[in-house]
Amino acid sequence: VQLGLPHVLLRNLTSCRVGFFWMDQSGFVLGLPRVPQVTGVRRNRKVAKMSLAPIRGGCSVGLLDLELPKGKGRGPFLARVFYPTDEEVGTPVRWIPDGGVVSKYFSKFFVGLPEWVSAVLGCIFAWVFGRAVIPDTYYGARVMKPKKKFPTIIFSHGLNGDRFIYTALCRSMASDGNIVFALEHRDGSAPSTIVTDGKTFERTEIEYRMLPKDSTIESAHEFRSEMLGVRVQEIDSVVCYVKELADGVEPLNLLDPEGKYRELLSSFAGKIDPHKLSLVGHSFGGTTTLLCCANHPNRYRSCVLHDPWMYPLPDSLKAEDGPELGTRFMMVLNELSVWPDNNEVVNKIAQRAPNGEFVTLKNASHHAQCDVAVMIGPLIAKAMKISANGEDFEPLYKSIAASLEFFRKHSHGEGFVPLTSDGLEHVESYRVEKKTRELSHVQARPTEALSLA
Repeated sequence: VQLGLPHVLLRNLTSCRVGFFWMDQSGFVLGLPRVPQVTGVRRNRKVAKMSLAPIRGGCSVGLLDLELPKGKGRGPFLARVFYPTDEEVGTPVRWIPDGGVVSKYFSKFFVGLPEWVSAVLGCIFAWVFGRAVIPDTYYGARVMKPKKKFPTIIFSHGLNGDRFIYTALCRSMASDGNIVFALEHRDGSAPSTIVTDGKTFERTEIEYRMLPKDSTIESAHEFRSEMLGVRVQEIDSVVCYVKELADGVEPLNLLDPEGKYRELLSSFAGKIDPHKLSLVGHSFGGTTTLLCCANHPNRYRSCVLHDPWMYPLPDSLKAEDGPELGTRFMMVLNELSVWPDNNEVVNKIAQRAPNGEFVTLKNASHHAQCDVAVMIGPLIAKAMKISANGEDFEPLYKSIAASLEFFRKHSHGEGFVPLTSDGLEHVESYRVEKKTRELSHVQARPTEALSLA
């Protein structure tokens, strides 16, 4: 029902519940409790639209897709920028900017099936989710004038991720008074991404890089280490660009060759603080975040690692006598991700992280921080092994609440936009507290870490 039922049969249904998703005139909210009214989306009585559920902070969110060529002292990168705005105008923002990308994205979940079957299933998902919109979010809206300059958060996605698949988390952080750069890494970890020529504006596609079937343990680690190196360079490039924005430099956005949003980028000067930098990453992105902290211990004010995949880390960081990690960070370990080797590395890092906080997210699968399980519905998510219990919206809300609480304590100071209680009641219920670094029982799973029950 969630995949194949034509929209035309649903367009006259209002405020009805069918299976595990809600429908109303403003859109579908799959896998989430129904929200009485989805604001920020133009209501269309003729065609119902699917929508991410609004997770409200202190303000609406502006959005801009950004691709920069190689510049002085930095490399190229592709990102989706989320930022606070007080201008609620513009057309709805699509969750996925390119339908072809979503087709390739979802087809990766059907790798075991014949290629033509996975391609067809990917197209079905593209048809269903290609029109999904993001509520309370406006493309190209002006940047809110802050009382104090906005901190910057750089987000790094996991394998088979991209710049839109963590939208709920990223837009919530932006709504709480941060400027968020959600990278789309071009190391081959995204299902499909692009590189635009700075002179001809022709686009070249970079497809997902599968690990060779004949890989040895050594060659597999070298393969992932190479990807990790690209990711770290791209984060360093964003850090350089944030300084350019703060100084009023106007590099060319290759996704905006006509310069329609050049004035918007110029307006970030005086509103973004290049010294208040934080990192967030999930899975492979969590590993990327950790390595960036090790490389630059004094650069980042605080970091959040969501269920990091430790395998690609350099052996020096995984060793018991590795360097101390002085950056303040919170590591969120999803309870249902049982990786004994991974948890062994977590144990070793915990002993060398004097400012580390370790949390267990109860009843959470590895993909709990992504939008996917929320959008496709609990039954399909469980069948595709994305969700272990079919209730992944609860861990997602808790991940968001814990992240916001952590950044409030360690990054914002007094300048953050205050949250409203609407949609973020979990913030008060799931406080992040300091936990001992003695994690002796995480060989199977991190049971001694703090539980967000």
